[in-house]
Amino acid sequence: MEGQAHLRLTIPLAPYASSGEAFFSGARAGSPAGDDEILTELQRRAEAAGDSAAAAHYAALALLRSGRTPQAVSILQQLIAAFPDVDGYRVSLSVAYVLLGELDLGESQLNEVARTSADPGVLADVRARLADLSADRRRMQVEAKQAYLQVAVLRKRVREGTASQEQFLLLARHLVAVAAGGSGESGWDEATGLLTSAAERFPDDVRFLELLATCYLSQSDDERLDPLISQIERLSPESPMLPRLKALFQGRKMEDGPILGPSEPEAEAWLQQAVEGRPSAESAVQELGRLANRFPGNLQYRVFYALALFVRGHGDEAVRQADALAPLVGRDYIGNYNVGQIYTFCGQPVKGRRHLEIALAVAQTDGDRADASEMLATSQKLFPE
Repeated sequence: MEGQAHLRLTIPLAPYASSGEAFFSGARAGSPAGDDEILTELQRRAEAAGDSAAAAHYAALALLRSGRTPQAVSILQQLIAAFPDVDGYRVSLSVAYVLLGELDLGESQLNEVARTSADPGVLADVRARLADLSADRRRMQVEAKQAYLQVAVLRKRVREGTASQEQFLLLARHLVAVAAGGSGESGWDEATGLLTSAAERFPDDVRFLELLATCYLSQSDDERLDPLISQIERLSPESPMLPRLKALFQGRKMEDGPILGPSEPEAEAWLQQAVEGRPSAESAVQELGRLANRFPGNLQYRVFYALALFVRGHGDEAVRQADALAPLVGRDYIGNYNVGQIYTFCGQPVKGRRHLEIALAVAQTDGDRADASEMLATSQKLFPE
């Protein structure tokens, strides 16, 4: 977060401590472990003084530092509802929103502080945060434009017959992701057409066949999917798509049962690193992204990647992954719960509730039903209709 004012978490020491105390200064202050110790001690002192609001704020800051941003948002929103004039609560909430990718919501909190605060120090800090947030938005717009131009170039090269094998693959992955996140058949038709051509041009590259299988699955094209299974098995017997594809032709339809295969230890380890906020967290997110793109038919990997993006605060990309997963999770409890959770905490409650309601309907255990019910209640609380 260093160098980005709009992502800086400020830990208020007063009135329960001061920088003059040895515990709150020196090497401890500013380091991740040290800040965690400081927040724990401040929360303890606030609770001892009967200051539940300050204790809740310190708890929310600790949640933000540990990557549990959605839980922090819930606490901070309650604090602001009870104490709307406390600048620090709004500044902390603005950081939480930005971490979730909700730049507009973060900006609105900062603008409210700028409008109402009379503290020169707070106003200077808020101006710096707003400037950095604006720069971040411009950067995202540039990246989006660059991505659009890249796709346009790839389309042109494919049309002209000058695209390399990897360029074909990049465009194919893009078209499949767009089709999965949209509605109607035109997106799948375009993706299928490109992948059919690519499979003919590069017959030994199983990556194109796996993507093509995703298209056939989404279009319920069993007639073409059947021979494709044998082709994938011949080229790559270890393909993670094969068990799911074979199950389809053994009478176990995807919508009638879980579609998420057995966990892969390596992928689980990367997700754990992201959730726990370890130093390797961002690298773990990247590894999960590569894994999800390498095996587009393995929804387990895609779910892990989406969750990792979500907990690390990459809200926009987490939503894009949720969009890709949404039409594929059927009536699977785990898939719908996770997709619903991502949508809810990334500011798309209508989509989130739709998936959470499916999860609640298909839950098989009391624990699953309680989890889905609690998440729905949280959605209603965060985004009242």
